[in-house]
Amino acid sequence: MSHIFSLLPVFDWVVWTSAKVSVFIIFFLLVKYLFRNKLGTTVNYLLWSIVIVGLLLPWTPPSSFSIYNLVGLSTQNSTAVTMSPNLDQNFGQNSTIPSKTKATDDNNLDYAVGKSKPQNKISLRSIAASPLTHQGLFLLWISGISAFIVSTIVVNKRFSRSIKGHTINNWYLLAGLEGVKERLSIKRDIPLTLTQAVGTPSLFGLFKPRLLLPVSLLNHFSSEQLKYVFVHELLHFKHRDIIVNWLVQVLLILHWFNPIIWYAFTKLREDQEIACDAMTVKYFGANNSKEYADTLIKLLESYVRPPRKANLAGLSGSKSLIKRRLTSISNLRQSSLAFTVVIVAIVILTGFVTFANAKILPATENIRLPLPASAKQTAAEQTNLQASNSLPASIQSISISDDSPAGSYWSPDSQNEVLSQVSSWLKTAKQYTATVPNTDYVDNVVHYNIGPSALHITGSEQFEALIYPAWYVKIDGQEVDAGSITHNIHYIQDVVVIIEARTNYVSYLESGPLYNWLKNEEWKTEFSQNPALTPLYQTNENGQTYGSAFASSIIGNPQPDLISAGKDGTSGYVKYEDLMGPQPKTPEEAIAMQKMGKFEKREIPLYAADGKTVIGSF
Repeated sequence: MSHIFSLLPVFDWVVWTSAKVSVFIIFFLLVKYLFRNKLGTTVNYLLWSIVIVGLLLPWTPPSSFSIYNLVGLSTQNSTAVTMSPNLDQNFGQNSTIPSKTKATDDNNLDYAVGKSKPQNKISLRSIAASPLTHQGLFLLWISGISAFIVSTIVVNKRFSRSIKGHTINNWYLLAGLEGVKERLSIKRDIPLTLTQAVGTPSLFGLFKPRLLLPVSLLNHFSSEQLKYVFVHELLHFKHRDIIVNWLVQVLLILHWFNPIIWYAFTKLREDQEIACDAMTVKYFGANNSKEYADTLIKLLESYVRPPRKANLAGLSGSKSLIKRRLTSISNLRQSSLAFTVVIVAIVILTGFVTFANAKILPATENIRLPLPASAKQTAAEQTNLQASNSLPASIQSISISDDSPAGSYWSPDSQNEVLSQVSSWLKTAKQYTATVPNTDYVDNVVHYNIGPSALHITGSEQFEALIYPAWYVKIDGQEVDAGSITHNIHYIQDVVVIIEARTNYVSYLESGPLYNWLKNEEWKTEFSQNPALTPLYQTNENGQTYGSAFASSIIGNPQPDLISAGKDGTSGYVKYEDLMGPQPKTPEEAIAMQKMGKFEKREIPLYAADGKTVIGSF
């Protein structure tokens, strides 16, 4: 039984495809209604091929133009770029500092990349309340398919046995049939069969086609009217309509649960007959359209509802269909090429926007990067930002993390000169209160190396902050490098962003000199690369590095041995190893540790800078 559930992805694909094509069908039928009697019958029929193709597509690409971007509909719960809900859940990982303002303490958010939390999108599995519901729907679908397959086979076998009537050897009829076949360039042997199984002329059989004639037809139809019958049925053969009907039948079996597709394919069969009528009239010439219409009327008078078979194409149909066909014959006209091209383009465009999946940005590495916005509310609603008044009176140390993928650190050649210069710029900077442009896909933080170089400063009372040119992201929607999304980085001229580590304030200041110094990398003339990271961390007498993990989390570099922390006004350091705790090496070990309670909350010592003196605990 478990093997059958390996087909669950097929079921998901069928349901999702059925839903998308249903949306297209609704738009398509609306277009057909608006432009009824204005589009050529052949084009009108051929446009149904888009529905068939849509149901057969095993995969459709994501697109920014997909209508499902408007409703957040997706085929999958993809691994996506998300926002971590709080600091505690990520404490001891690559970052410990949330990007937020003081005004949003209740929304303590880190912008994270590469987490396994799915996007908030609708999917088939989210619609199914549980795996059992999903499997139950799948089994129901399989049962329906089985029933329809058995029914199709049984009905067609019975019908095939019932038409074993007499093969017509009337040389006059056979000569007329062969003459039509020759004019239509048909070389296939198609015997005439007289039977009571059908009430109207029909072409039957996929591999061994036969033209079925009801017994009453020979007594009520003239030889000229029989020629109309021959042409109509042989045109069905020439244009592979029985193959189309079989393909439609297979699709109906797969999508048996969808009444929209059943209705659509009923309309397809009707348009198939109308298109064949138009080609028959074209064969005989427009002057003979009245005689052909009389033949249809005569069939209507002796109407017997034909059996619905996949491998059957008949001249007749329901009474309403024949009336529609008569109207179509009387209004046959050639649509202009320009009008036809416009309508076809509209339908194809509709197919594209309804078949394409919603655009989903791929996840990147598990790193963190603060956006140039105060918090979730600011980034989403473009509210004005207020500068914080928390800059220190004096800056004690300064370093630069560049914008390379490696995120190298640089230290100034003359610390005092650079400190004096940066302090002067910050003191003369003005508060920037204009609305900050919104970043595309605010929940999807992009790769850290696309941003500008960041200035890392520390001051008195353990002040620490990052400063960089204000920037925001615009996605251009182009996919490169096997699924990566290309971005456009836009800068806010002469504006810098300050993110303070301790208070989590984010502020924007106008400082043209500082902006240009950072963005144009003028600082490189005054700095030297420092791969040892000494500007970030200090070293105590025991050889342990201590400092904030704030800047290292931004570029993904290793944490210090002692990480800055504090509680109830007491500032100190926690050991990285205490934060991490014992780590399982296998899934089995993780389960065992969970049962033993090793993942429960525990006390973590708060140390002084020497890494020995305990001054508190968490």
